[in-house]
Amino acid sequence: MVRDGGYTSHGPNPSCLACFSIIESVLVALTIQLRPSAQQTAFNLKRWAEILADPELARLPHRIETDRHGHILMSPPPAPQHGNFQSEIAHNLRSLLGSGRVITECPLSTSDGVKALDVA
Repeated sequence: MVRDGGYTSHGPNPSCLACFSIIESVLVALTIQLRPSAQQTAFNLKRWAEILADPELARLPHRIETDRHGHILMSPPPAPQHGNFQSEIAHNLRSLLGSGRVITECPLSTSDGVKALDVA
């Protein structure tokens, strides 16, 4: 038997775990069933209203978002430098827009839940 990179003249070398796991791995297609856009938006708005009405969540300093199932996702507050970048981006957008509004920390309903945008 000639061994070359985990293979023998008879096929894969079973003592090579990396080679064995690559050969034995099977790629499986994953399909995610999403709600129709209008239905997801209605769900997000209802769930977001519940979150905004919760006094316990209102006291938390964390950024709050949801996933497509309405589960709450929290992340710690960003560092001060993040706020500096946000304000610079908001200022630049405001000066380029001419008309309209620029908002920071804006919730956005998506097909994957409600996400907090830094600047919109």
